[in-house]
Amino acid sequence: MKHRFASLVMRHAVTSIAAVSAALAGCGPSELGDEAAANEEPIASTHDALQLVGTPWPGGWVPVCYRIDDVVTNAERERRFKYFARARDAVDNSWQRAADIKLEDWGPCGSNTNGYLVVHLTAGGGSRSGAGYPGPSGAQHMTLDTTDGRVEVVAMHEFGHALGFSHEFDRDDWTGQCMKCTSDAQCASGDGKVCLPSGYCGVAHTGASKATPVADTDSIMAATYCSNLADTNRTLSPWDVIGAQNVYGRKHGGSIVGLGGRCLNIDGGTTEWGKNILAWQCMNAPNDTWSKLPHSSGGNHLRATIDGEMLAMNVGGGVVSPTSGTPLISWGLIDGAPNELFSFEGMRLRAMGNMCVVATGTTAGAMLEVRRCGEVPSTRERWTATATSRLQLTGTNLCVDVPPGTPALGTRPTLKPCINTASYQSLSFLAGEIKATFAVDRCLNVSGGMPVPGSPIVLWDGCGQGLYNEYFYLNGPIKSLGQCVDIFGGASYPGAQVGMYPCWLDAANQEWDFHWR
Repeated sequence: MKHRFASLVMRHAVTSIAAVSAALAGCGPSELGDEAAANEEPIASTHDALQLVGTPWPGGWVPVCYRIDDVVTNAERERRFKYFARARDAVDNSWQRAADIKLEDWGPCGSNTNGYLVVHLTAGGGSRSGAGYPGPSGAQHMTLDTTDGRVEVVAMHEFGHALGFSHEFDRDDWTGQCMKCTSDAQCASGDGKVCLPSGYCGVAHTGASKATPVADTDSIMAATYCSNLADTNRTLSPWDVIGAQNVYGRKHGGSIVGLGGRCLNIDGGTTEWGKNILAWQCMNAPNDTWSKLPHSSGGNHLRATIDGEMLAMNVGGGVVSPTSGTPLISWGLIDGAPNELFSFEGMRLRAMGNMCVVATGTTAGAMLEVRRCGEVPSTRERWTATATSRLQLTGTNLCVDVPPGTPALGTRPTLKPCINTASYQSLSFLAGEIKATFAVDRCLNVSGGMPVPGSPIVLWDGCGQGLYNEYFYLNGPIKSLGQCVDIFGGASYPGAQVGMYPCWLDAANQEWDFHWR
């Protein structure tokens, strides 16, 4: 199965430093030359994150419906529908969670499918999809072969097409051809191919590390054709996340996003106290936009402002049960009330799409770098965003420490013993950036701007431009009264009740992405 699309290609050239705004997009080939730091050491590179060949869906809204076109038994219809439900979960938890994409409806198709993505559920014949928004007077079509056991990876791949993205191997700069390798010598000689970290042959930027391929062999848009990717790649690559965000935007600042890519939402969006907190489609509305307000007692209020009135997230009744869930509700903000204080402890700090910021060690003097999540022990990967605006390595007394004044570009923050009165450990969390509060125009930056494990976190200038390698968010459990914020029953449908429940390690329905404002 091959997908060939129009020759007009939008390519996203991006750079890691503030001299150029993030995710520049233009029609036709576009390259940005390497930038250099003051010491002339190159710390920036370029990459084209996903190839857009279709029209993006307006506002990221994608109404989806399904059809079964042949005559089938009730049992066969039920089997195909269960397949479709698994496909939906995979897509909701990948594309919808990664970017400002809103997949809606998912019911049987009606007579008018204009503006819809119509998914045909078949039994054989392979899977395929057209690319992008069809316009208001037509429908886009996808076929899902429900006999293909690779449900999740096939669904993510085909919905990638439906969102407008082409195969990575249809790009002009693809030279990997799914050739497996363990050394450079196994790749064709004389054409610049090397053995990439993905285990496939490919090319690298001139003068750059061989860990920086032009085309992304780890992309979900390279999967289903490279056999090991088809079997093991059930997540989006870092460039997939960044590319989707380039086109559709990130989740809005102040969103708290959980299972299925749905946001914590005050039911009904009114100022009435006692309304349930639900998991709902992310709307960038006042009732799903939260501010984290540190309190002197050590916790944080989570506040939404609707029609000028401040409402707090509140554990209903102020007491949690050790065996059953306690609903979360909206309430008036009560300064320091224990059932309105939440902690962000033991969380991952995500960067470069979906990678993790980790410490190089657990002793004073350790530095920060990015790794694939789970690549290092959790003792180096889990962080606490304290109520005193510090970033602390969970389980230690070590905090990220930034030299005051005007540190040289490329300076690496280190871990030092936490001192609450130390201004050089105070950080500002604003619009996804982490800024050194008492250093002049210095933000945390993934040096090189590439999702390469081991890339150092450095200080760079030009804060406030929304660069993709200066964008961070927290991911993990949110706690109050000794329990975790939980989507009851692990339900992934819109409108599921949210409350407090005993914590379970890495439970999907207790994992939240907090995109700070």
